[in-house]
Amino acid sequence: MNSSVGNPAKGLTDGAVRIDRVYTTADRHHNQMEPHATLSSWDASGHLTIFEACQGIFPLRDFVSITLEIPPEKITVISRYVGGGFGSKAYVWPHTLLAIVAARFIRRPVRIQLTRAQMYSMAGHQPATNQTITL
Repeated sequence: MNSSVGNPAKGLTDGAVRIDRVYTTADRHHNQMEPHATLSSWDASGHLTIFEACQGIFPLRDFVSITLEIPPEKITVISRYVGGGFGSKAYVWPHTLLAIVAARFIRRPVRIQLTRAQMYSMAGHQPATNQTITL
């Protein structure tokens, strides 16, 4: 639903003061102490267990359930300790899904751990921003 109140163009033209600013942020990378790692395993009944250092076990479970069309009750996520995730462990990254799919395909547990260098491009990059504000 779109809505508009007043006349912003007229206000900006007729106002006693006008402020035009550009605000920027630099690229940001998460540099947590522990790397991203996933261990996934399927049992004979089709139950999936995911060991993941994550900041949200239920969002991870629900995302995997929707993405792979698996009932959530057939997924267990175990996250023992998360120390200093700095927000990047609040999301599901490609390596997690890759470990899950690979484990199902080869019928063995699969562990994927990102290297420090891989974490710059595969988990948590936030691009630079430019925001123009006029008041």
